Amino acid sequence: MFVYDPRIARNRSSLYAYAPSVIRSGERDYVFSCHNNSPGEIKDSIFRFTRDRTSGLMSAPRQVLAAAESCRWDGYHHCDPSVVKGRFGYGGRNWAYAMFYTGNSVNRSRLNLIGVAFADDLEAEEWVSYPYPVIKHCAVPLDPLDPSRLRPSSERAARAPGAATAEEIWGIGQPSAINLERDTGRLLLAYTVGGSRRTLGEYCWIDLSDLDRALVVSAARSITPRGLTDPQHVVLRNFDLLYDAARDEFLITRDLLPSSAVSPTFLSSAIQIATIPRRQFFHAADPAASWRVLATITAEQLAAHRAHDSGWLRDEYGHRPPGPLTVAVSACHEGPSRAELWTSRICFVEGLRE
Repeated sequence: MFVYDPRIARNRSSLYAYAPSVIRSGERDYVFSCHNNSPGEIKDSIFRFTRDRTSGLMSAPRQVLAAAESCRWDGYHHCDPSVVKGRFGYGGRNWAYAMFYTGNSVNRSRLNLIGVAFADDLEAEEWVSYPYPVIKHCAVPLDPLDPSRLRPSSERAARAPGAATAEEIWGIGQPSAINLERDTGRLLLAYTVGGSRRTLGEYCWIDLSDLDRALVVSAARSITPRGLTDPQHVVLRNFDLLYDAARDEFLITRDLLPSSAVSPTFLSSAIQIATIPRRQFFHAADPAASWRVLATITAEQLAAHRAHDSGWLRDEYGHRPPGPLTVAVSACHEGPSRAELWTSRICFVEGLRE
């Protein structure tokens, strides 16, 4: 099992890394994940490193997306990246890659929205971000300059998924994007909706073919939790999707509910892997629509106390690449409040049972 430790990779203490998005392209795996840039500071940026599949050699991690203006909706945290290839139009030009991310404007776990940034190459040193959130929450006011305010065709869908309410103050985040048709700008985008009363998974269709002309977002639909299991009760959150074209099915990796009374109490101690036929995923109201559980990855298997915020190894479009199933899992130890951050790392688990 390959383990990425940010403190070793950057030769500095008091660093963390979690929530990976892993893309296989040619002979390299590109890993995008949340990091803090300055030791001891709790402020998420998105870093990238690569790993050669043959030699196992790893590049130095590099920051590729971070807060630029404190007054923006994403002026503090940038985390939970999901990178996908397609054909995207923004800023008068075309882009090959989109990175969705969770952003917010405060040093707290609230007011989360989903943004997007673009690049021509996975090796890009910096990604160009669209200045407004693409998936919004009804509890967070729109920026007066946000063009979606002026376009009735996109206003309703782009403001917020219907299941969200003003009381759900955590917001919307943890995106997972898939280009089902490949080489288009129309994507399946799934995410977590969270708040004080309930948390659930939703998905929508988002078209970024010409973002200068219009942001096109469909109505949101709930992702069924049927078939998923948990020692307490099922809450669909902190998940990533993978599309297996050969079997025409989706796979999910998700956090089980946290159950420990020892800090950090908010992090899960196990990850669940499950699969569902594509038709059933899109017809959640059908009583036959149900996930089939394949495996559980526990923190103990990772030599840790917590296992959380996992992401699939995917191809550039979010599809399953050739070879065994591989999932990257965030892991850390127990400890006093926030001390767990300085033990965090990313573990790559290969050859999952199907």
